[in-house]
Amino acid sequence: MNDTLQVCRTALQDNQHPLHQAAWLLFAPKFKPSAADRLLANQREAIIQFCLDILNTDELYNEAALGSGNAPINCVDLLVHWQVKEAVPRLVRILKEEDFEAIVHDHAILALQKMGPAILDDILAVAETADPAIYLEMGSILSKIGRDDEQAFAWVRARFEEQVKEYDIRTWAELLLAVDVEHAITVLD
Repeated sequence: MNDTLQVCRTALQDNQHPLHQAAWLLFAPKFKPSAADRLLANQREAIIQFCLDILNTDELYNEAALGSGNAPINCVDLLVHWQVKEAVPRLVRILKEEDFEAIVHDHAILALQKMGPAILDDILAVAETADPAIYLEMGSILSKIGRDDEQAFAWVRARFEEQVKEYDIRTWAELLLAVDVEHAITVLD
């Protein structure tokens, strides 16, 4: 059995385990990051590592898994609430590996958007080498965190100019406008 899975099972069963309360919160079907923040703030560093370990445990993403797949989703929400920049590579990996219809995929996009401009350079680096399958996710994230940034605008513009279908052109035009209205209007004219 995976070490993280064993830690999770032990923490859930043993009320003396230092991660007991965190495990119960993170594996719950209903989760509020602000409430978890208040309850877990004194263990923040340990909880961050626990969340990262959970996010790196593929077996926990399945709905048939321990916690019905809620733990990774809840970890994403807590990490963004705490603005944990170290989570960015794992959140990006979720975008690359998880089905775009999976709830955790949506939470990862929203989390990266909520991280704000502090992660702009990281996201631009990923976007430059990203598989075209996640271009739209990258564009959506850049439209939120890259407002008025020249590099973000250039990346979104390049994807806009590649489009041939009317729906795709409209979608990318909206993203372009979200990054920089003034420059987008010039391009769109």
